[in-house]
Amino acid sequence: MGLNFNPLLILMGVLLCFSIDGSRCYQRPKARETLSVPLDDDADELTPQQVHISQVGPDKMRVTWITDADAPSTVEYGTSSGQYPFSASGSASKYSYMLYESGLIHDVVVGPLTPSTVYYYRCSSNPAREFSFKTPPSKLPINFAVTGDLGQTGWTNSTLTHLSTSNYDVLLLPGDLSYADFYQPEWDSFGRLVEPLASSRPWMVTQGNHEIEKIPIIEKPFKAYNARWHMPYEVSGSNSNLYYSFDVASGSIHVIMLGSYEDFDSGSDQYKWLVEDLAKVDRRKVQWLIALIHAPWYNSNEAHQGEGEDMRKAMEDLLVRARVDVVFAGHVHAYERFARVNNNNADDCGAVHITIGDGGNKEGLATDYMNPSPEISLFREASFGHGQLEVVNGTHALWTWHRNDDDEPVVADQVCLHGLPQSPNQTNDIHRSHADVTILPVESTISGASLRNYDLLIRGSDLRIVQEINIFIQYCILADRPPTLSRIRPSARSSVTTPQEPSNSVPVILGHLPPCQPPHRHYLRPGRDRAWHPGRELECHQIPPPVQESRTNSITKFII
Repeated sequence: MGLNFNPLLILMGVLLCFSIDGSRCYQRPKARETLSVPLDDDADELTPQQVHISQVGPDKMRVTWITDADAPSTVEYGTSSGQYPFSASGSASKYSYMLYESGLIHDVVVGPLTPSTVYYYRCSSNPAREFSFKTPPSKLPINFAVTGDLGQTGWTNSTLTHLSTSNYDVLLLPGDLSYADFYQPEWDSFGRLVEPLASSRPWMVTQGNHEIEKIPIIEKPFKAYNARWHMPYEVSGSNSNLYYSFDVASGSIHVIMLGSYEDFDSGSDQYKWLVEDLAKVDRRKVQWLIALIHAPWYNSNEAHQGEGEDMRKAMEDLLVRARVDVVFAGHVHAYERFARVNNNNADDCGAVHITIGDGGNKEGLATDYMNPSPEISLFREASFGHGQLEVVNGTHALWTWHRNDDDEPVVADQVCLHGLPQSPNQTNDIHRSHADVTILPVESTISGASLRNYDLLIRGSDLRIVQEINIFIQYCILADRPPTLSRIRPSARSSVTTPQEPSNSVPVILGHLPPCQPPHRHYLRPGRDRAWHPGRELECHQIPPPVQESRTNSITKFII
């Protein structure tokens, strides 16, 4: 059903947006109806449908699919289309919900698999359909797609279309998948809707409130979710599909999926599991820690205000002590990015919190924000979209939020993230390595445009490394770690030092981590970290802080 808009109200809303946020206002799009996905377009009852995959351990994948009739729970696979030299078998099950009975849900784990490799496969030995997936890389860089509160609307379809072109390695979804809301056939239509993407890359999900579907006395909570979306909880030592963890890039990144609607107090199984899971994380090897929840712990939107507070009070300290870098949430149907926070205050040793519950749900957007905007809220907008986290190396990542604007993906927020240091003897920022860097803009003045348009001159250095450094600049990085910097000849008043490796004697278990040494930051333009504005090219926002800045005509020199 369409919505009628009063022009006067729209004008008032635009003026109010500018007065509250002081930034560009985005007009809420009209709601879209739930998509109609055919449920009976298969060749026969044995044709695999609703195929999706998820990662299991370091080198395996779980393939899940449904058939309407009994069929073998087997997957045949190989690295060439039409050729399947390998096979694996698994199990199958059904569930009933009120008067509904599901099809046969097949669950098969395949592997061991080779990283960064495309595998072709077919399910139940059925020749009607061939699928393919690509395994994640074994080392950085790696790309995560992130979207929440997906649903099955026209906006959902836009999000999926944009995701299909993003070349991601793993998708993270912080809850609210199908919005079936007790009507089980909606789970089937959702499975068909996401199959083209979910069958080709691992989708790692956690539950939201729309997955609960509890009917007192009659139906238990999460019945459909647990039956259809089996995550690798057993591998991580969890006893529940509602919370688990997994590693990517050979353990360089550890991802924790928490349950907002499962007990989380200090005496709960989930809390005890989280303590044990974090205790296994060796921060000398794990370079990035990422967590997903559904109800956000930080939220300046009027919608769902305070709903995640009890969980935050129970678990935030664990995440801060373990130095979790980023926490993704859904639930609020809008986008918001916070500074590093801890206990409701900005804290460089806390996690960056990002709400991304704007995948395309049927309930519409949450457009009402608190006024004024909290200082810890750095960017917020009520718009459908998705995010992408490109972890470039052990210290730097590029976060981008894409708005669905007139069915076209628009980069609305983009920022460079620094991982937290892993020990007192290791620095993941270049600010401890000193060199004189002169930036010569192609234009006559520095406009804050893309650093890719700049020529870099390193005083006293071989100019052949300029191209190498420019590559790092594209990811908002001046340099990774030696040997790049160690090849720069310092000036008389500068020195280049090589970061020391952490001592093996440093305890890295939970509760015994050394004090956090927060990364230093320097923003290329003044003001709050709004990160990026439409119409402007990418700015690098987290580089080593300048000790001194001097201007000579069109030359800007940063001494770092």
